[in-house]
Amino acid sequence: MNSLKKILLTTAIVTGSLAYAQHTVVIKDLPATYNKNYEFKGSWNIKSDDMNNSYIIHGSQITNNTNLRSNDLELTVHFVPTQSVYKVNELPNKLNRETALGQIDGNKTSYNNVRIQFSQKELEHLSPGAYNTVVVLRDKKSGHIINYHILNNTFRFVDNQLRLVDETSTNYLLNGEKADNSLSNVYSTVKSSLSLAYTPNQLVLAGDWKLEVDFTTLMVNITGDNNTIQNRTSKPSNNLKLLVYFSENPAEEFKTVEGYELLNVDIKPISASAELKNPKISTNITKTIPSGEYYPILVLTEMDEEGNYRVKSAIRYKEKYKF
Repeated sequence: MNSLKKILLTTAIVTGSLAYAQHTVVIKDLPATYNKNYEFKGSWNIKSDDMNNSYIIHGSQITNNTNLRSNDLELTVHFVPTQSVYKVNELPNKLNRETALGQIDGNKTSYNNVRIQFSQKELEHLSPGAYNTVVVLRDKKSGHIINYHILNNTFRFVDNQLRLVDETSTNYLLNGEKADNSLSNVYSTVKSSLSLAYTPNQLVLAGDWKLEVDFTTLMVNITGDNNTIQNRTSKPSNNLKLLVYFSENPAEEFKTVEGYELLNVDIKPISASAELKNPKISTNITKTIPSGEYYPILVLTEMDEEGNYRVKSAIRYKEKYKF
């Protein structure tokens, strides 16, 4: 049995009045549902990575307060001039990429440890001035804006160079949580069942797959030897997802298991009679699971005509892990 290292998660409880820096970007005409159904929680900030001439946005968590699983979600980043007023769907200076989050289960489940990296070169188009960074949460398919968060850090031109300035006047955030790089108010993912009753030899996880889960660094690495995702059918696949699922009991072939989905990763469609060779995936853990003993399963799913994902292949690891 392997013992997985446990993360200590704490919440800072603050009493009394709070001092905080006022944002100088105003977002207007917001519906009442903003900041309720999906929340940006914990510490959200930007840090400079001078060694790589880049910046990194770190975010503690995004919480789904509804009782339903979300659609696929994504984040966009905008650099908005200070002392300005904008409608939320008209924010300027969008970073030329989106950060995919996948789906978040309901009942206060969170996507944790968000990390967005961008280079100094990607900001060269900005005119001299000062800018606040706004992170926007969207429905990936429709583009509908669900929520947003304005970061305390400001980019300012100093001596003709764009520099990152921390505008925070206190160690605490407005919502009363201490600003640090740890996770806080982390909720466990919702327990679920997963049917492994699929038609074999259509979409297949072939070869030797290696799954490494590190709860100390909050990372998952999926590699292997001659590992492939094969489409053995005569037509292209639909969108795919690769799941890491922790079953409470040994997973028997073509049976239903109960446990927790640790994460899922989007895989592009694979052409007919083709394969994706030697995929290597390294990503952050986005959900915590309750302490216990688990049997990991690597699961390939495909989207059906109704938009639901169905199991197509699974690798059942026999060794039990204690967390």
